[in-house]
Amino acid sequence: PFSKAVTLGPKQSIEIAIPVGAAANFGVTFMADPKVSATLVDASGAAAGKNIAGAPESRGWFRSIFFDKRTTAGTWKLTLENTGDLEYKAFVTTWQNAN
Repeated sequence: PFSKAVTLGPKQSIEIAIPVGAAANFGVTFMADPKVSATLVDASGAAAGKNIAGAPESRGWFRSIFFDKRTTAGTWKLTLENTGDLEYKAFVTTWQNAN
């Protein structure tokens, strides 16, 4: 599994490179303020999922993006964007082969 903690300044975006192995499916779970958006892009550059700031799902303690298709090994990218005027921390972890 992959994990990372980052600090986002006001209106800042950070791109995190995530190594992904071949699997039946893939997911990212993270903790961040509701003013932080997350967008997941696969190794080919195609959008794989998002969790947008201010949406109802942004208000939970744990937020997830689940890609329910087979993956091949490669580097995916998770972009975190702080839409707020304060600094926020984000904690990210990944998982795969969920049943």
